[in-house]
Amino acid sequence: MKLVFRRMEQKDLGQIAKLEAEIFNDAWPEESFAAELGNEQVSYPIVMLKEERILGYAVVWQIGDEIQINNIAVVPEARNKGCGSALLAHIFKKYSTFSSAWLEVRASNQAAIRLYEKFNFNTRFVRRAYYSDGEDALVMEKIR
Repeated sequence: MKLVFRRMEQKDLGQIAKLEAEIFNDAWPEESFAAELGNEQVSYPIVMLKEERILGYAVVWQIGDEIQINNIAVVPEARNKGCGSALLAHIFKKYSTFSSAWLEVRASNQAAIRLYEKFNFNTRFVRRAYYSDGEDALVMEKIR
């Protein structure tokens, strides 16, 4: 499967917001993604496409030599086909000199946790009732 990665653009925002609302109960609004487009010194909003169709996206911040993966998603029909791994691999290739990478994930999202562990993320601590529905978040870190 030939995947293409590029910086998120204004024209993507409607589709990203629609996908975000379908994937997450506590979805980012379109305005949050729009704000990331204008924050080029820190933020790298990315889309992953196959034949011009968005299969996944992420918002990554670089602060010093650390990266924070603030949002990452793969559309349901592209899951378990290597797309999540491809998206993470692209992020780590772009930020090849990072010292550590951080993210939060729902404690119940075992598929995502397994993917992150495959990329050598380890749970560092739990943020209690982090999500709007009261679910805990695992804060995971990958050391380079």
